[in-house]
Amino acid sequence: MYARVTKMYGDPERIDEARERVGEVKDQVSEISGLQYWFTASDDESGEAMAIAIYDSKESADAAAGAARDLRASFGDLFTKEPEVAEYSVDESWVRE
Repeated sequence: MYARVTKMYGDPERIDEARERVGEVKDQVSEISGLQYWFTASDDESGEAMAIAIYDSKESADAAAGAARDLRASFGDLFTKEPEVAEYSVDESWVRE
């Protein structure tokens, strides 16, 4: 598995608008080939947010890079500075059942 972690910076006064927009792109996200899990988290006070995408492989993550860029661009007016993207090999995973 492979992970793409994107840290985003926004205006705290527009965090609810950002959350609404996340809901609007769920269908697009669900169509990304190889994507296994997608999480978003945000902080009301700072306006900072994070998106974590887990792919079945690095190849799938690489193939989805354009779609990920397009999705980030659709939030561009909400960013106060450029998002930071990092990628990692997933060494271990665990899900509580």
